[in-house]
Amino acid sequence: ISTTQVLLCSSVLNGILYLPVWYLFLPSNFAEASQTQIIIQGFYQGFVPTLLGILLLTAAVRQIGSSMAAAFMAAVPGMGAVLSLVFLGEDLSVLSWAALGLLTAGIAMMAVWR
Repeated sequence: ISTTQVLLCSSVLNGILYLPVWYLFLPSNFAEASQTQIIIQGFYQGFVPTLLGILLLTAAVRQIGSSMAAAFMAAVPGMGAVLSLVFLGEDLSVLSWAALGLLTAGIAMMAVWR
């Protein structure tokens, strides 16, 4: 499977399946947005992150291997929590800090015992 096929299947197919459900059944402001705004947001929030995500993940798998890349992908929610703490002033509970500690320890073990 080529990168282009994966990209089109993940972003375009998901958009085709999800957008009608969102437009018809979920609360949205589609009626108030211009067609240009919808297209720009679809490209910026749909296509670009998918393209960059797939290309960077492919590069990571080639460089460090699939198991190591998967271990670092597990760090994404934890990094989101830390970034929300730093930039948004969110408070993390004791359980959240414990989960981040376990996650970090697991990723460190994965990196060391490669």
